[in-house]
Amino acid sequence: MTKEYKTSGTITSDSFYVERLADKQLFEELIKGEYCYILTCRQVGKSSLCIQTKKKLESNAILSIYLDIQEIGIVDQTHNFWYYALIRRIKEELKLNFDLDSFFEENDNNHPKEVWLSFLKEKVLALTSQPIVIFIDEIDLVLSLPFSSDDFFTSLRHIYNYREEFPEYKRLTFCLIGVISPASLIKDPNYGTFNVGKEILLQDFTLEETKTLASGLPAKSKNLDKLLEQVYKWTSGHPYMTLNLCEALRLELQIDNNESEEVLVTKLVNKLFLQKSQIDINLSYAEKRFESEVNKQHKLQMLETYNELLTNIKYISKIEEIYFKLKLTGMVTIDTNNINNTNEKGAYLKARNKIYTTFYDKNWVEVKKGERLLSASLQQWLESNKYNDFLLRGQALQKALDWQKTQLEITALEREFILASQQAETDLQQQKLFEQQRLLELAQQQAETQTQLALEQKQRAEDLQLLAETERLSKEEKIKSNSRLRKILVGLASSLVFAITASIFAYNNSLEANKQKTIAEKENLRATENQIAIYQEQGRRELLSENPNYFNSTLYLSEGYRLATEKKLNSNIPTLKFLLARSIKPVEGYFTTLQHQDRVNSASFSPDSNFIVTSSSDKTAKVWDRKGNLLATLQHQDI
Repeated sequence: MTKEYKTSGTITSDSFYVERLADKQLFEELIKGEYCYILTCRQVGKSSLCIQTKKKLESNAILSIYLDIQEIGIVDQTHNFWYYALIRRIKEELKLNFDLDSFFEENDNNHPKEVWLSFLKEKVLALTSQPIVIFIDEIDLVLSLPFSSDDFFTSLRHIYNYREEFPEYKRLTFCLIGVISPASLIKDPNYGTFNVGKEILLQDFTLEETKTLASGLPAKSKNLDKLLEQVYKWTSGHPYMTLNLCEALRLELQIDNNESEEVLVTKLVNKLFLQKSQIDINLSYAEKRFESEVNKQHKLQMLETYNELLTNIKYISKIEEIYFKLKLTGMVTIDTNNINNTNEKGAYLKARNKIYTTFYDKNWVEVKKGERLLSASLQQWLESNKYNDFLLRGQALQKALDWQKTQLEITALEREFILASQQAETDLQQQKLFEQQRLLELAQQQAETQTQLALEQKQRAEDLQLLAETERLSKEEKIKSNSRLRKILVGLASSLVFAITASIFAYNNSLEANKQKTIAEKENLRATENQIAIYQEQGRRELLSENPNYFNSTLYLSEGYRLATEKKLNSNIPTLKFLLARSIKPVEGYFTTLQHQDRVNSASFSPDSNFIVTSSSDKTAKVWDRKGNLLATLQHQDI
C-alpha cells in the first residue's frame, strides 16, 4: 500500500514519517529522565515527533501521555478550574484510581500551584511505579491564560531541581512543545528563567531524508532522484513545503508530462506558494508572527538581520533572544549541526529556503522599513541633501520624540534626523527669543522717551501756571493782559491735557513691555528644555552605542542635569540622574582628588580614556593616570 503525504496534523500509520536526528536525541534524553523542550516554528513536525517518541517509550515500559493545551482550554478559565482540567486529563490518561472531587475538597484552602504539586507527588507518583513522561503540546498558549502562568513553569522547575531531595521525582519527566523561546516561558524576572532541560533542535529534512519520500511518487518517465533534488532546491527540506510539493507531484505525474524536472517543480512551486492573490497559510503565518505584538519592539533589528541573511549566512557565537524570535517566524533556521570545530558553541543563522527568500525578498524588507513613523519625512530630508526646511517642527517633532521613547532601537539615520530636528527647533526658539528681547528693549526705550516727554510737558505747564499767577497779581497790567491771560490759560489747559495723555501712553507701554518680558522668559525656558533634551539624547546615545563612550555620555548628561536643576525643571531630573548614574559607574576610578595649589579651570580625557589632563590658576597643567597618580607637571603662563 502506497503511503500518503500528510501535510497537516500528526502523522498516521498510513502516511509518510521521515525520521531525523531529533527522533534519536529526544528518545535518548527522555529515557535518561531528562526534561526536554522542542520550541520552534510551526509546521515542522513537532507533534508528530512526540507521538512517534511516545510509542517508542511505551514499548520500553515507560508510561507516556500526550496533552494538548488547546484541548484543556485557555479562554474564560479561572486559576482553579484550569488546574482542575489539567489534573483531570492526567488522571484519566494514567487511569489513576482516586476521587478527584474529594482531592480538591481536601486542598480547598491551598494555592492552585500547591494543589498541582500535591497531585503529582501524592497521586501520580504514589499510585504508579513506572517512569512517566508527560508531553505538553502548544505550551505557548499557557501564557495567554487570564492569570499568571509563572507558577506552572516554576513548579516544573521545582520538581526537576528537587530530584535529589525527593528521588521519586526522577520518575517524572516533562517534554514541552510549542512556538515560543525558552526565555519567554517565565515572565516575571523575579522568578528567574526556565533553565532546566535539554533543547531538542528539530532541523528540516536533509537531502537524503527528502529522497526517502520517492516511494510515494509514480515512477513514469521521470527521474525521481532529480525531481526530489529540485524539490529540495526550493524547500531546503522544510517538512510542510516538501510534503506539499510531493503530493502535488504525485497528482501531476499521474498524467503524461514532458516537462523537465526543474520546469515541473518550479511550476508547482509558483502555483502552491508564490501566488500573491492566494498566500499559502504557512507563508502568511510567518508575516503575522513577524508583525505580532511580541516582536513589535524588535522589528527593525529583525528586518535588518533578515535582510542580511538574504545574501549571506551569518555565524553567531550565541543564540540571542532576537535570533530565536526570528526563528519562530519560520523565515530563518539556526543550524548547529554544521559547526566544523566540535569545541565551538556557536551556530549558523540562515534564510529558511528559496521559497521564503523569493516571497519575502529585499523589496518586502524595504516596504516593511517604510512603514516606520519617520520613513516619509526622513526620506524627503535625505533627498534634499539634509536641508533644514525638511526637518520636523512643532507637533510633528513632539510626535517623533514620543515615538522614540517607545522604541528599543532606532536606526542611526533616524537618530540623526531627530537630533537635527531638535537642534533646528532650539535654534528657531532662540532666534524668536532674541527677536522678542529686541522688541522688549525697543518698547522699553519708547516708554522711557514718552515718560521723559511727559515730564518736560509737566514742567512747562508748571512754568506757565507760575507766570499766569504772577501776572494775575500785577494790578497795573491786569486789564491790558486780560486777553493774553485767557490765551495763556487755554495753552496751560492744553499742556495739562497733553501731559496726562502722555503719562497714560507711557503707562500702557510699560504694561506691554512687561508682557513681552514674560513671553520672552517663557520662550527662554522652552529653549532650555529643548537643550536639555538634546543633552539627554546625546548622552543616552553615547551610553547605549555598541562602543559606549562613558566620558562623553557623562559630559552631556552632567550639562543637562546642571541646566535642569538650575532652572528647577524637576520632570527631567529623574531620567538624567538614572542615565548619569549608569555613565559614571564605569569611570568612577577617575574621580579621585586631583590636587592643584589653586582653582582647577578645566579637565580633559585622552582618546583611550586612560589619562586626564587638568589645568589650574596656579600656572600648571598636570597629567594623571586612571588611579589619580600624578605623571607629569607642566608650567604655563596665565591665559
